Amino acid sequence: MVLALWHCHLCTDAPEAWQPHFQDGASLAYEGITELHNSVIYFVVAIVVGVFYILTVILLRFSNNGVAFKYHTHGTILEFF
Repeated sequence: MVLALWHCHLCTDAPEAWQPHFQDGASLAYEGITELHNSVIYFVVAIVVGVFYILTVILLRFSNNGVAFKYHTHGTILEFF
């Protein structure tokens, strides 16, 4: 009985394949690291979504512009300077 409880206690915080979250922290420093990660990840996701939105808007608005296409394919003069 004691061996079964000891084994169960060891396996509760073992890493799993494709684990989506961190393991439980054993020290206060690691708890602080996980809290910092959880706080910063929201800002990172917001920045990434904003950048992809701006990139999509730019690509959709300026992809059919004939002037940009003309200078994109016939800009060999810039290569000499």
